Amino acid sequence: FPTIHVRHPLVDQILEILQDGSSKESIILIGHAGDGKSTIALSVYKKLKGMGESQILATPLKEREDIDLNDGSSLVIVKDFSEWPILKRYELFRELFHQRKGLFLKKKRLLLISNTGTLLDSICGFGEVENMKSRTFWESELLDKMSTEESSLEIVEGGISFRMFNLSLWDNLSLAERILKKMLSPGNWK
Repeated sequence: FPTIHVRHPLVDQILEILQDGSSKESIILIGHAGDGKSTIALSVYKKLKGMGESQILATPLKEREDIDLNDGSSLVIVKDFSEWPILKRYELFRELFHQRKGLFLKKKRLLLISNTGTLLDSICGFGEVENMKSRTFWESELLDKMSTEESSLEIVEGGISFRMFNLSLWDNLSLAERILKKMLSPGNWK
């Protein structure tokens, strides 16, 4: 993988958001299988851990990784929200809500990798369980946000801000071309 890896430009944008001391946004990555969501999360993880991009992890990413950020907050990376049971998803959202109410000393932010259906079901269901507007409201709001490359989502009642990136709408042709060139490189065929 390191011999064909090409850094996605979104990695730098996400790192900038996460390392901006004034920003409190969490990040959501959605898209089709193979769009690069997990690879982006892995690159962010490695950078925040001070690892080189080509450095191989001793163990695969866990379903949840907590990393301390320079501003004193912590980042929770969820590599595949779709694999989590629904009640565990709600608990993660509750964790973010409770911190906004001052119940946790360390602020948490999220880098969440999800498919669209899971995200839609989780936020709509959580909104219903917590009596925060109707499922119809959240479904309409989320579908609107998911229809663009990049959007902001504010869950006002909890003051939680998300920046959502829909990788299925990004033009990844130049990345694919660079990866293909690396794959065809004579050094990779020895």
